Amino acid sequence: MDREENKILKQFGRMNRFKVPEGYFDHLSEEILSNLPDESVKSVAMKPIARPSYRWLKVAMLVGVVSASSLLGLRYMSTDSPDDFGAGAYSHNAAYSIIDEIADYTMMDNEEIYASLIDNN
Repeated sequence: MDREENKILKQFGRMNRFKVPEGYFDHLSEEILSNLPDESVKSVAMKPIARPSYRWLKVAMLVGVVSASSLLGLRYMSTDSPDDFGAGAYSHNAAYSIIDEIADYTMMDNEEIYASLIDNN
């Protein structure tokens, strides 16, 4: 890099080629300000934007969800047969028997699982 710098210094020298007229920066700011349009400063009152409150909508939705789930739960608990509520509903005994099967299956070790799979085939 020293070679490149030496080559540039030999070709152009150390003299600064850029010149600014004398007193240019003394009055520069005054000239710029004089060219700006004259406008008076206007004060603007900042007011917060009133956001709509959705509190009543949220409360109404909560009441609707709670009441719908309560009605469906009461209807499910009051039915005796699965056909009264719908095709996918189970009676209380069927639901408990499924839970019992799952609990029994999770308590098995690997050998018992293999044995039960062989017995089912």
